[in-house]
Amino acid sequence: MGHGVGLAPHGTWITVWATAARRALSTPGPAGGLAAPPNSPHIPSGSGRVSPPAWPQPGDGPTAPSPAAAFPRAGPRHRPRPLARNAPGGPSPTPCARRLWLPLLQLFKGRPRHVPRGRAMERLEVTETFAGIALPGHLHTKESLQFATTFPFRDTDVVIVTYPKSGTTWMQEILTLLYSRGDALPAKTIPNWERAPWLEQIHFRGALRDTAAHRLITSHLPARVLAPLLQRSKAKVIYVARNPKDVVVSFYYFHRLAKFLPDPVSFDAFLQQFLEGTVHYGSWFDHVKGWLGQRQLLDIFYVTYEELHQDLRGTAQRLSTFLGCPLGPETLEALEQHCSFAAMRDNAMANYTLIPREIMDHSQGRFMRKGEGTGGVGRHVGASIVPWPGPTGPFPSRRHGGGLARPLLPAAKRPLQPRLPGGDA
Repeated sequence: MGHGVGLAPHGTWITVWATAARRALSTPGPAGGLAAPPNSPHIPSGSGRVSPPAWPQPGDGPTAPSPAAAFPRAGPRHRPRPLARNAPGGPSPTPCARRLWLPLLQLFKGRPRHVPRGRAMERLEVTETFAGIALPGHLHTKESLQFATTFPFRDTDVVIVTYPKSGTTWMQEILTLLYSRGDALPAKTIPNWERAPWLEQIHFRGALRDTAAHRLITSHLPARVLAPLLQRSKAKVIYVARNPKDVVVSFYYFHRLAKFLPDPVSFDAFLQQFLEGTVHYGSWFDHVKGWLGQRQLLDIFYVTYEELHQDLRGTAQRLSTFLGCPLGPETLEALEQHCSFAAMRDNAMANYTLIPREIMDHSQGRFMRKGEGTGGVGRHVGASIVPWPGPTGPFPSRRHGGGLARPLLPAAKRPLQPRLPGGDA
């Protein structure tokens, strides 16, 4: 029952997509990258699913349920300090923000609560293997992964699912602004891994706010592991995909930045591993294909990084409809401003500059580099790699709400095999 349309029977187009990309990933093609299938706010009748409790509507009385209301109040030891009416860094917080979000800020005091130290630092070079996938041991243990496979989802949960470097942080920021009705204070004072913690990671249980009306949860797990759990609930899933040509470049630089990931020998060698699906977190192709195959089994919203890049306002409106969260003009304006790439790159609660240098070598670059669209791979690969063919179809276009119509990925006219230099193989 996925929110998205036009998927060919048995996932034909995504199979062609994955096959063509697996064979032909190399230099940039013509302008045009990933575009999500259209997202429809309508849930097909007879699906048997019941929407979670409605979000507060404009004009609701003081007893109307608020997503922010699920965050615990401060105890006597954590009373928030008065905030200047025009404090630097944004507009004055709303009374709701003062009462509910600021206590969390006092708990953090500008530092993340769940930055692993001590014994966890010893796991920087550890790799955990789970369901045939290599995962960094610094963030995952056998216990945390086992917990993820038995986690009881609630009908009101909202789950962000991505392959790494596909727009995860961006979606976390967007949902934070939706939850707070445009108030950027939570996004500027609470680290994103606290607002939308990763299900499979070590610190999930400590970060999850179990009393939240709509719990935000993030995961990089493949559909074959996570989807069966989600099918037992009516939780809403938001799947974000990105053009693999950009994913592989971003992931390469992230490996250089993160000390808990193996240092790549060269980009060409890393590209070969990416094509083979032997990088940490497994195959991009299997991940995307697996989650797109859940469209009839989950209440799922498909969106792409490229769509966020080109039509942030329109995508946010469709997303709010999917979540049953009304958006006014002021909220949309605040969301656009805070969720711009420049704003997120400078936000310490989203750019991972809070992470110690022992874990992330910030001298290697920024967590958020450029936020570019398609084509970055062409500047990094060897000349011996076969060029990516131009778009030839047959991929669906999206025409929904004045949105974009762009091919998901080019289809190959003939089988192509990437040829890497012998020294980098």
